[in-house]
Amino acid sequence: MEDRSEGHDEKEKERHQGDPPARSDPHEFMARILQYCECPQYLKTHFFPIHPDLKFAGLIPPLDAPHHVRAWEKCKYREGVVLDKKGSGPDAGSLVDCGIRKKIE
Repeated sequence: MEDRSEGHDEKEKERHQGDPPARSDPHEFMARILQYCECPQYLKTHFFPIHPDLKFAGLIPPLDAPHHVRAWEKCKYREGVVLDKKGSGPDAGSLVDCGIRKKIE
């Protein structure tokens, strides 16, 4: 009987070379998913870079939490993120993305 284990090992190495890096430990994975779900949709791209743990997170339906204010709802306070861009005009300030159609200056 011939030994085929050597050829098998080479095929295994080839197959695993293109695989993504190993996932986080289960606690980090769960924490990352819960943080992603808790974040309002318009802020997710600002706070969550592409990560293997979040590969399928887009399939999770968004939370309908009271602090996730929609674009058309009026609210005294909104969560937002200050952008790297400057506003227009002589006294231009920073632009803020707070989930409405236009950025706030």
